[in-house]
Amino acid sequence: MALLNQLLTRGVWNLNKFSRNFSQVNSGSFKSAPQPVLGVRANLNINCVEKNERGVVQELLTKGSRIPTLTDPLWLRSVVPISIGTIVPRPAVGIPVNYRINPIIYDQTWKKPMEDPTSSKIIEEAPDVARIEKQAARLIVIRRIKMNRHKLRKLRKKMKHEWGKRKLRREIRKERAFLDSKLAQIREAERFDAKAFVANIIAKAKEKEIPRRWNGKRMPAWWIREQIALGKIKF
Repeated sequence: MALLNQLLTRGVWNLNKFSRNFSQVNSGSFKSAPQPVLGVRANLNINCVEKNERGVVQELLTKGSRIPTLTDPLWLRSVVPISIGTIVPRPAVGIPVNYRINPIIYDQTWKKPMEDPTSSKIIEEAPDVARIEKQAARLIVIRRIKMNRHKLRKLRKKMKHEWGKRKLRREIRKERAFLDSKLAQIREAERFDAKAFVANIIAKAKEKEIPRRWNGKRMPAWWIREQIALGKIKF
C-alpha cells in the first residue's frame, strides 16, 4: 500500500509540473518554447480517470513488475486532464563540415610566370637558311577533286532514272540488230542451191590459172587479161 501511494504521488507531481509549464507557455511568460522532456512522446494525450485503489493495483499487476512511466496512461484518484501539443524536434547535432577547399591541394596546374615589362628582350636575327614557303596549291587541287566527286555523285543521284531509260533503249537497239542479223542468215540459208554451188565449183576447177607475171615482172590480173585478149600473151 505504501508503494502504491508513492507511485501515485510521483505521477501526480510530474503531471502537475507539466501543467504548470504549459500554463506558462499559454500565458506568454516564456519568450521561447520550452524544451521537450525526455520520455514524453509527441501528440501524447494523458487522460486520467478516477478509479479506486483496487483497480489501480490490479492494472499494475497485469502490466508486470516494472515501474510505469509518463508514456503509460495513469489511473489516478483525482482528475487531471492534460493535453501535450506537437513538440518541434531540434536539428541533429553533427560534426561540423569544412566546405573550404584548400587551393594548394587542388591547384596543381602550371602557370606561366609574369614577365617584367621593363626588362629588355633579346631580338634574334633571321636565319641565313631560306625558309620553305608553304603554299596551298595541293590543298586547292584536293578541294577541286572532292568537289568534282561530290558534283558527280549528286548528278548520278539526280539523273539515275533518266540514264536508266537511255541504257535500256541502247540494250533494246543492240538486241534488235542481233535478231536482224540472225534472220538475214536464215534467209540466206533458205536461198541456198546445192546444184548451182557444185556447178560453180566444177567450173572453177576446169579454168586455167592466169599467169601473174610477164617478162619477170608481177603485173595486175586485169592487165594480163587485156593482153591475152589482144593476143600479145599466149595463154
